[in-house]
Amino acid sequence: MFFILNISFTLFAQQESGFKINSNKKIIIPFRFINNLIFIEVEVNGVMLTFMLDSGVGQTILLSLEDKEVEFENIKKVKLSGLGSKDEIDGLISIANKVAINKKMIDTNHRIIIILKEDFNFSSHVGIPINGILGYDFFKNYPVYIDFEYNKIYVYPDTVKFQKIIKREKEIDITIEKNKPYTYGNIKLQDTILNAKLLIDLGNSDGLWLFPKQINGFQYPEPNFDDYLGRGFNGDIYGKRSKVKEFSLLNYSLEKPLVTIPSDSSTASIDMVENRKGSIGNEILKRFSLYMDYPNQKIYVRKNSLFNNEFKYNLAGIDLKFDGMQWAEEYYISFDMQVNRQDNAYATSTDATNKLPVSHLNYKFVLKPVYSVAGIRNNSPASEADIKENDILIKINGKQANQMKLESLIEHFYSQEGRVLRMEFKRGDEILKKTIILKDPMNKKEE
Repeated sequence: MFFILNISFTLFAQQESGFKINSNKKIIIPFRFINNLIFIEVEVNGVMLTFMLDSGVGQTILLSLEDKEVEFENIKKVKLSGLGSKDEIDGLISIANKVAINKKMIDTNHRIIIILKEDFNFSSHVGIPINGILGYDFFKNYPVYIDFEYNKIYVYPDTVKFQKIIKREKEIDITIEKNKPYTYGNIKLQDTILNAKLLIDLGNSDGLWLFPKQINGFQYPEPNFDDYLGRGFNGDIYGKRSKVKEFSLLNYSLEKPLVTIPSDSSTASIDMVENRKGSIGNEILKRFSLYMDYPNQKIYVRKNSLFNNEFKYNLAGIDLKFDGMQWAEEYYISFDMQVNRQDNAYATSTDATNKLPVSHLNYKFVLKPVYSVAGIRNNSPASEADIKENDILIKINGKQANQMKLESLIEHFYSQEGRVLRMEFKRGDEILKKTIILKDPMNKKEE
């Protein structure tokens, strides 16, 4: 499950300021990497929030405040559009906000787009509260290094030192168009090689996206299957998943990477830059030490320890979401050492303390997460087992679901073909036990 927020705006000139660092020392920012997406802590007008870092977004976006309160001033109305629909939706724009990262990277004149569409909140599909999305403004003033192996981001105000650091890395030219980075990669489709202009998209958890309408004579790779691709700005996105023979970035080649091909209707509202064919997402980007230098329109790459990892996708066909917290009984045993042996018929003469431990079964109420089925892929093991949308997951392979994180549950669906998952669901007042065997929908003889 992932989210694509390719947003276009109908107003406003480009912001002139941006983040400033009052030091030559590099800034180190830890991040959480969940479902192939990057999340960092960002302070907005004095309130700490969680933002997704997304190079595919040209403006900072606020999606939800959950239970927090943030003051915004200088507000105007704005129209927004993006993947998922041709329709525009209403939003607000707020200027002159103070935004800080790690207390050292500060912008006192930050522009924020505020989404008014209440149902657009992807926190439930990530498992942690997500308040917004940070894009171009994060990258535009300083070189940035994203370390996917250790989940850290380094921002370099000292450009001389940065040049020394990237001396041994592979240099790639990029262009910054409409506040977003683009580069070229080679894609081997059947027996032809496509040199494709691609968005470098840190907000896309997939590996490679291609847009058929932008590619002359495009033929869908075989085998492929229909799937729900994710949540777009204006609605759900559907399309196909498949593999291409090879993807190359400079002399780094990845064999049979997964490719996602959204439907034409899902991409109709994208404000496409000239000659763009698709996107490179985090399933590929995470395989590199990635240095992004917007000021000089370069990126620098070197393959890391994740480079040869297998490309995986959901073999169960289940999309899970976090459905909030609920009170649950939790049982535990305590011991009472205050029992006198004379009052206990089971005391022995070897009890030197004149007291024996007695166990008590206790229970308490604690808040536990609830996970439900957000969607089922057609013709998948989950659909064949009659698992339905809104079913609540109780157990998976003997483990209580409410004792696990969403990302850990989802990992079960990305395991090996043939793995058996024994699952327990609640549907209304009924408890259902389901057994599914993971199946690869592309496990066919390739041409």
